[in-house]
Amino acid sequence: MENTHRKIIYVDDVKFSLMSLKNRLKERYNIYPVQSVSKLFEILENVEPDLILLDVNMPGVDGFGAIQQLKTDDRYAKIPVIFLTSRDDERSVRDGIKLGAVDYVRKPFSEAELIERIENQFNSHLKNEVILPKIIYVDDVNYNLLSVRNRLKMHYTIYPAQSVQKLFEILEKLKTDLILLDIDMPGMNGFDAIKELKADSRYADIPVIFLTGRDDEGSVVDGIKLGAIDYVRKPFSDTELIKRIDYQLIIKNYWTGDEYQRMIKKYGLDFGDAATAASESIS
Repeated sequence: MENTHRKIIYVDDVKFSLMSLKNRLKERYNIYPVQSVSKLFEILENVEPDLILLDVNMPGVDGFGAIQQLKTDDRYAKIPVIFLTSRDDERSVRDGIKLGAVDYVRKPFSEAELIERIENQFNSHLKNEVILPKIIYVDDVNYNLLSVRNRLKMHYTIYPAQSVQKLFEILEKLKTDLILLDIDMPGMNGFDAIKELKADSRYADIPVIFLTGRDDEGSVVDGIKLGAIDYVRKPFSDTELIKRIDYQLIIKNYWTGDEYQRMIKKYGLDFGDAATAASESIS
C-alpha cells in the first residue's frame, strides 16, 4: 500500500550519497534520488515534492544554478530548498541563502539534525499564523546567524545582526522582546554592547541572554553582573535554548490569558513560580 509520507527530491551526483540518504530517511519520507540537475527537472514534471535537498558541487549545472532556475519558474518557485553539501565556507552559505534556499546543512550531518531542519520547513506555515516573539540575535559569524534563525523560527521571529552597530540600527526601528548576544566579536564585543544597552533607558529593560562559546566561570559572572538574565554556552540544544528564552518571556508577561496558562503548564510551573524558575535557569 502506498504511504502518505512527504515527498523529497534529493539531488547529488554521487550515487552512494543518494542511496545512503534514501535508506536513512525512508521510514519518514518518500525520497526521490536524482543524480543531476537535468534529472531534477525531468522528475519535477511528474512529482510535486514537498521539499528539495540540493548538493552544490555537481558537474554541469551546479546547485546554485539549479536554485536560480527553480526560483524563476512559477511552477517550482515556492518549493523549499535546503542545500546539503560539504562546502563549509561562509560565502557559500551566504550565496545559497541569497539565492532562495531556506537552510544550509553541512556534510557530514547527523540524521537527527537533518530531520529537525526538514521538519522546521514543513511546519513553517505556523510562523505566518501567529504573532511570534521578536528576538535580535547578534553574532559576527554569518553561519551562526542563519543556523539559529532556521532552528528557532518555529518559535520566534529572529532578526540577525552581524555586529553591535547593526544591533543598535535594528533597535531604532524594532521593538524587540529579547536579545541573544555573542561575546567575542571584532570591534565592540558583547560586554560592551550590554553596557550600552543598560545605560540607555530605551533599551535597559530588554532581556539579554549571552549565547557564546566562552565556557569559563569568569565570563558567566561578568555577564550576569553587567545585566544579562541568562548565559547559554555553545554548542547548545534547541530544547535548552528555547526553554531558557521562554522562561524569560514568561517573566516579562509576553503571553497573557490562556496562552500564559499554557506556557506555565508546559514547563510545570505554578503561576507564582515563573520568576523563580527563570532565576534558577542561570545558575
